[in-house]
Amino acid sequence: MFVSENKETPNLEQVAELQAESSEFSGRPIANTNAYEIQLLIKNIKMKSNSSPNDIPSEFLKIASCIVSEWLSNFFNKCMATREFPDSWKIDHTPIPKVHSPSSSSEYRPISVLPVLSKLFEKVLYHRICLFDRAQTN
Repeated sequence: MFVSENKETPNLEQVAELQAESSEFSGRPIANTNAYEIQLLIKNIKMKSNSSPNDIPSEFLKIASCIVSEWLSNFFNKCMATREFPDSWKIDHTPIPKVHSPSSSSEYRPISVLPVLSKLFEKVLYHRICLFDRAQTN
């Protein structure tokens, strides 16, 4: 299934519909993702050059989304099923100077540059947490 050219991110209703269609792992508390949801998320990735050095460029994911989305959905589903987060996706701190010419380590602040795949996976989890929260409040 290919994503249309509109710029919508998947909303909670769309994710709920996609989850209802998925029965392969119906006994799990976390619903699976699928290639369509991944394509919607990839389509809305911001094209920034500030990815980590070992990261897949967001431009590549956008170009190849219809090819990689099925694999990514299977990989993300496996990560959710095993409750594992790849070590290579964990936070990478980059020092940024607080002042014009820093002279000591206290004059730097750390920022985290996360891989694009980590951001995608976090969005998948975010939608599921929002649905869980909505179900608990109703």
